Amino acid sequence: MAEKLIEVGKIVGAHGVRGEIRIEPWSDTPADLLKYKHFHANGAEIKMHSLHVHGNLVLASIEGVADMNSAITWRGKVLTVPRSDIVLPKGKYLICELIGLRVVDEISGESYGVISDVTPLPANDVYTVKCESGSEFMLPAVKEFVRSINIDAGEMTVRVIDGMIE
Repeated sequence: MAEKLIEVGKIVGAHGVRGEIRIEPWSDTPADLLKYKHFHANGAEIKMHSLHVHGNLVLASIEGVADMNSAITWRGKVLTVPRSDIVLPKGKYLICELIGLRVVDEISGESYGVISDVTPLPANDVYTVKCESGSEFMLPAVKEFVRSINIDAGEMTVRVIDGMIE
């Protein structure tokens, strides 16, 4: 089975006349892209050189792309990296891994629904849980409510309080 590829950014244009590209990173900081070794676009691995942060973008050279006209043809392509290239601190998860997790009660095992969205906020993220009935409720991503996350099992165990769910 092929390793899962995670979307990390999009090529938004060319930079200069020597074939550099401008990448819009889809991560917490543009510098996150500098950590990755294996990039893919259109399902094929591409060799990236001289990645560096330029404001809120990343500039890079692609092997075999030597001029502005060639670089422009890459505009709009989404860049992916193998999941194994992404190292996160313990207890941190990619948003794409949280979306779709089944949300269950820590005591009763009752299923409340699935995570349908993640809203990053300054204090903590907030998960939107879509119930089977179609209703939704918000769940702060704090240890008082989120008791455990098991990506492999596709499950998040939670503790809810009165009034949290309509």
